[in-house]
Amino acid sequence: MKQIISILVLICMFGCVSLPETLKKKASSDLSILAVSISLQAPIALFSKDASDVLFVKLANPKDKKSVAKVIPSNFAADSYVYLVNAEPGTYTVILAGAEKQNQNDTPVVHYLNNETIEKIKINVNKNELVYGGKFVLNSSQEDAAWGKVDKANRDQKLISSNDTDFSRALLYASWLDKVESNDVGKQNFLEKAKKVFAESEWASIVK
Repeated sequence: MKQIISILVLICMFGCVSLPETLKKKASSDLSILAVSISLQAPIALFSKDASDVLFVKLANPKDKKSVAKVIPSNFAADSYVYLVNAEPGTYTVILAGAEKQNQNDTPVVHYLNNETIEKIKINVNKNELVYGGKFVLNSSQEDAAWGKVDKANRDQKLISSNDTDFSRALLYASWLDKVESNDVGKQNFLEKAKKVFAESEWASIVK
């Protein structure tokens, strides 16, 4: 029995992810939670992974002349979902997505989305709500033709990890959207996981 308990504790230590204390409190009553799932498909299946980090862009509000686009890194990941907790209301897209190393022998990856894909991904976030943008499946290539479709300004961006992962030696890919999976079953699966993550936080009331 003691051995079983020890094994379960170890599994939880390496497999359970807890919401950081800094994200358990709302920075403001108007802020929200944005979540996505991104499947990063690579030419070699070994390097296909689920994203652990995302670089979002909050688009400028066309109705506000003073509004400018903001590049904002994700700040939490759990159960193959990537979150931006304390997200400002607005419209978001994704320009980079990456996956950290799973073990010492693994290699991190970073996918740079091409312009067409960035235009297709639009997620609206209102005040004080939980938004699941869906599951995005990205295909990728390292060929020059694929990189030619990635905006140079985006290629200069660096992926910032919420878990202190070093992406400086990551495999780099130019990526495009293959499909979006957004259905009631997927949303329900996400919600069940999210309820556990945010159960003991100030966000619990909107995770429903």
